Amino acid sequence: MNEIEFIDDAILKDASVSKTRKNPATSIALVVAGIILIIVAIVANSNADLSFGFMFAGFISVIVGIVGVFAAKGVMKYTPTNEKMIRKEMFFSTKDRNLVIECVGCGDIDRLSKMAVQNHSSLKIVAYYTATYSCVISQVQEYIPYQYVPVTESSFFHDSKPFSLAS
Repeated sequence: MNEIEFIDDAILKDASVSKTRKNPATSIALVVAGIILIIVAIVANSNADLSFGFMFAGFISVIVGIVGVFAAKGVMKYTPTNEKMIRKEMFFSTKDRNLVIECVGCGDIDRLSKMAVQNHSSLKIVAYYTATYSCVISQVQEYIPYQYVPVTESSFFHDSKPFSLAS
């Protein structure tokens, strides 16, 4: 079995990358606003159309708010610059395998983006990077029936310099 760790697990071992949960304040505000709309609809039932409108808007608001609270995704951040990490999957032709592995080893995301093919193939790069490329973490994965498995260890680059988790 393959002993190389997936990038999604390895990235959290880097002390300069943190995963934070999105602030649920907006979702909670939607739930509260929805409850208020439902109460207004019940209290003001003199106009049936208006009451129905408030009730409907209240239920929709509560549902969207509850989904937002429980389905909030975590956000990866590069803590030295407090930049959000972007996750990107790129696919490549298998004939470019050695060149792709070399580019990942150099942290060259721009070159990889230009080489990527539009359709899915058996060679994939998973990369996390900041908008300014102050942090680039990438890994080559290959499709083995039913799943992609890592081919290389995750490559870490901070400020364009290779970085090892062992150091």
